[in-house]
Amino acid sequence: MQLNGKTVVVTGTFSGLSRAQAESGLTALGAKVTGSVSKKTDYVVAGADAGSKLAKAQELGIPVLSESDLVKLLASGATAAPAEKTTPEKPGKPTKAAKEKPAKAEPAKQEA
Repeated sequence: MQLNGKTVVVTGTFSGLSRAQAESGLTALGAKVTGSVSKKTDYVVAGADAGSKLAKAQELGIPVLSESDLVKLLASGATAAPAEKTTPEKPGKPTKAAKEKPAKAEPAKQEA
């Protein structure tokens, strides 16, 4: 699961980790952690006693992850995409290196 750039809401209580650990782990995987559920929310992580945020996520059809899902996700870590954006070069546009002229070669000296 890719979390880079995804909006995630953490709600409820967790037995195996603190809310701060959950949020920092999600942030490390590239997620944007927010406090309220909206149409822009990509995932909700729901612990025990999740309440109205869980209800709103279900109402909006937002995928809900359990605490065990979160623990597996954080343990994998490999699902995180690179934090920096890389843009491919535009076709047909020469790179800086291609624009630079190569150094002129010295003529070879001939031995007499």
